Amino acid sequence: MQALDGELLIGGERLAHLSCELDEDRCTGRAHEWKLAGRLTLSPDEQALLELERVYRLQLADGRAGQIVVSHFASSNGHGVVAEFHPPAPARRPK
Repeated sequence: MQALDGELLIGGERLAHLSCELDEDRCTGRAHEWKLAGRLTLSPDEQALLELERVYRLQLADGRAGQIVVSHFASSNGHGVVAEFHPPAPARRPK
């Protein structure tokens, strides 16, 4: 799996130069909007800024971008933290 450079937008802040691995990357049909799933490698300080099950925006250095939800944190082999993410569930339309 190839490591990609990305940045995560979290409200008014930005976590830049994150290492990202993708399991899924499908274009949604809208310009530059992708459904992304995979893992981010974070420092413990960066992890403290994130909440599980909250929607964030991931922008990759190659121009792909999409909304993601962080679903799980795990310790990595080094001193970092691995954050697993997936696309948010589709919004339900009112009946």
